[in-house]
Amino acid sequence: MLSLKHYLKRTSLPIPPMVFAYLLLGVSSSQLLAQEAAAVQESEAQRLYRLSYEAAMADSVLSVDEVQLLRTLRQSLGIPGDIIDEALGEPPPVAAPGLNQSGRWTLMLQNMGWGLGLYGWGIPFVLDVKDGKWYVGGEMFSLGASLYLTWKYTANMDLPEARSHMQRYGGTVALQYGRALNGLLGYWDNDELDRAEIVVLMGAIPAGLYGGDRLYQQWKPSTGMAYALTLYGELGTAFMGTLHRQLGDPEPVDPYDMYDQDPFDSAIPPPDYEAYDAADRDWRKQRLRYTIAGYPLGTYLGHRLYGNRQYSFGDAALLMVGRGTGAFYGIILADLLDFDLAENDMGWRWLVMGGGLGGVVGMDWYMRGYDFTFGQAAIMTLGGVAGAAFATGFGVIMEIEEINYYELAAIGGSLGGVALARRIVSPQPESSRALGPESGPRLDLALQPMMVAGSLRPGLNLALRW
Repeated sequence: MLSLKHYLKRTSLPIPPMVFAYLLLGVSSSQLLAQEAAAVQESEAQRLYRLSYEAAMADSVLSVDEVQLLRTLRQSLGIPGDIIDEALGEPPPVAAPGLNQSGRWTLMLQNMGWGLGLYGWGIPFVLDVKDGKWYVGGEMFSLGASLYLTWKYTANMDLPEARSHMQRYGGTVALQYGRALNGLLGYWDNDELDRAEIVVLMGAIPAGLYGGDRLYQQWKPSTGMAYALTLYGELGTAFMGTLHRQLGDPEPVDPYDMYDQDPFDSAIPPPDYEAYDAADRDWRKQRLRYTIAGYPLGTYLGHRLYGNRQYSFGDAALLMVGRGTGAFYGIILADLLDFDLAENDMGWRWLVMGGGLGGVVGMDWYMRGYDFTFGQAAIMTLGGVAGAAFATGFGVIMEIEEINYYELAAIGGSLGGVALARRIVSPQPESSRALGPESGPRLDLALQPMMVAGSLRPGLNLALRW
């Protein structure tokens, strides 16, 4: 009798759906024909194996763990393990251990931005190309080239969103260090754009990508922790910038503004353009040295203080909201204390900076012990906005004319709104890695076969995690 294996290889007729279903069951060809002819129902062992196999093949591929589980199940149920191989002529597909590349597209997107914003016109400028078509064409060419180079660079890289974000953060910080290096080397001491200045900037970005990747491999942060480290770096540079305003040289007064107020006043001397430009360059160099020191300082301190938290993506979003809300509270507090911005500029700066820092610390304390999703963080943020609006609207309806009421209502209403929204959401207890590197919003699309009206049809599987 012609075996089923030869039938599959020689005939061009489609396999009946019932026959194909029994092939997945692992029933021999002789048993299949006998059961189909006698209309005998499958045994309980075969039914259990079929259900297990269909569940494992939902994504059209068998992982290593799934294969091991199916083998154990076949042995327990007494079903031969080589029937599928004999019938189909090849073993079922087994998935190799895959790479996590959820952050690949975000790195590609930023690198395309670098290509368009710097390399596209920077390379023709450094090469002293005079023809304008090379600048226009270089911008267009840089988009495709940066996409291809990033694709090759990440082809075999395990690239979760946390690692991608740390590389992007490294590139952004390195650009600031490139600007500082240009200032130290004197490349920007004139109004003209130096070729060496552009070379330094173009070399700083890939160095920053490498440095951010090294930092990720050393600390292994979760997705939320990677975004939190960025936030801590920004807080560090904001603190150092405010400290420079307090301790550094005073910002040079623009003589153009004084002269333009009354150019016919003989008591006001004509502005000394060269002296002001030199003083302004020195002041900006000093300020840049302060601010670039804040990035590593804030990142390191943030990791030392909160590195064990390993925030979820929603946690990091709440920290960012806490920083913005705290800075807003600082502005309100400065106004309540009657700080004049012109006369007490440093008071305003310290309150705003301190409010942002206090907002981060306070939000970390408030969400301690729980891991929030991005959707839950969004609900709490909307609750704060609604609470502030409700309290302010109440004052409008009641015709309250005291301006301090509205400022206090904005603070109290937003805090109350967040507290009420917190009672709505149900976050998970905090884990050691806070949902791991895949804690952010994610949309998955996958093609998988499905049974429709007795025949196999291609199907689309949509999975959205919020």
